Amino acid sequence: LLPAFGDVRRIGSAALDLCMVADGTLDAYAEFGTQEYDWAAGALVAEEAGVAVTRPASADGTAHPDWMVAGDVDGSALAAMTGERA
Repeated sequence: LLPAFGDVRRIGSAALDLCMVADGTLDAYAEFGTQEYDWAAGALVAEEAGVAVTRPASADGTAHPDWMVAGDVDGSALAAMTGERA
C-alpha cells in the first residue's frame, strides 16, 4: 500500500496526526498498532471538526483491534490495509 501514497508524514503522536487531519494539514490518517489512549483525544478533536474517525471492521464484523483511520480513506484502501476484500 505504501507505494500508492505520494508522501507519508509521521509526527510521532497519533493524537497530533489526527489534529492535523482535523485542521486540513493532512488529507487522511491510518495507523496500525495503536491503543485507544494513543488516539482518543485526537479523535475527539477530529470528529468535532467533522472528520470521520473509524476502526475498520474485521471479518467477523467487530472493530479491528489494531487499526484506526480518519479522513479521506476509501473502502479499497481499508481493504488493502486490513487484508480483506472491499
